Amino acid sequence: MRYRILLGLLGSLSIGSTATATNSDVELEQVMRDLLDWLPGEYTSAPQLELERKHGAPPDGEHYDWYRIFARIDAPHIGEHVIYGQLHIGSKDQPIVPGTQVLYIVSVDSEHMAVEATGRRIKDPQDFEFAHEDPEKLKNIQIDPEYGGNCNFRWRLHGKQIVGKLADLDDAAIDGNCSMTSKKSGLNMTWDAEWVLNPDELWIYDNGYLDGTRLFQGRADRTHIRLTKIRPKE
Repeated sequence: MRYRILLGLLGSLSIGSTATATNSDVELEQVMRDLLDWLPGEYTSAPQLELERKHGAPPDGEHYDWYRIFARIDAPHIGEHVIYGQLHIGSKDQPIVPGTQVLYIVSVDSEHMAVEATGRRIKDPQDFEFAHEDPEKLKNIQIDPEYGGNCNFRWRLHGKQIVGKLADLDDAAIDGNCSMTSKKSGLNMTWDAEWVLNPDELWIYDNGYLDGTRLFQGRADRTHIRLTKIRPKE
């Protein structure tokens, strides 16, 4: 396999597109098809690290060496359109990062004029590693009720890419923010997140704050990690 590095890596995912989105049901159906078609695959942040080491890193230093896997799965007991994801550091031969085995349940949300992708952790994740490769595992995969269910991503068209921003479940605003109280710890947390996707790249910005101000996950410089989809050799 080889890394496919776009020539426009530094600017190809600019959100400031001049294209206008209608957010009609017809357009949102296409956004959902794009999400289901584009997101599945294996991604690496190695091209971004190469650039940072050659030209200089952002204020918080180099980004993580991430290897992410997304796969569309057949899990009708979870939802009609479901994507499974897991994260590794470095390569998929390394252990899965705890808490990153997530089911993304996708549907058109006409009320908020967006495509909704609700991310939920799975129950007993150690029993479902690489679940997307095992139909028997998928028959028994379940959502963990102890985590999540407070926020979702709302995706819309932005030019030749789609952008998902975090939102509170019942909030009409799509500003990338969602507040919650952890079911496990009781801590008040605010999440600020945005994902930008095209057929070749996924850029992720994902910060978590305690009491709305103290950063406990993510980066103070608020820069995206840039994941390039790995393509098989042609």
